[in-house]
Amino acid sequence: VWSSIPGDGKRKESSTLRTMRKVEAKDAVVFIIDANFTMNSPYGQGSSGADTADNPPPVSSTRLSHAKDAVCSQLVDLMWRTKTNEADVIVLRAGLTHHH
Repeated sequence: VWSSIPGDGKRKESSTLRTMRKVEAKDAVVFIIDANFTMNSPYGQGSSGADTADNPPPVSSTRLSHAKDAVCSQLVDLMWRTKTNEADVIVLRAGLTHHH
């Protein structure tokens, strides 16, 4: 991956090696979100006391909405740390399985 410059005997780093060094210096993360139908199940239900005008019942949200919120929060955190971080989000949705 090194090449010699004719005449002076000096070695020059190839562009491939320079690119690889830049990639190695970056942090990267991949988030994988399960978007199967079970992720539409309610999550976080429950109340900490009587429901009143000042303490309304909690809004029911889904597992998927919590997963999306968590990923968004982490992406914002990564952006605040440095602009060189890279992230990708993969959403997987499998069909109905009968393995359980």
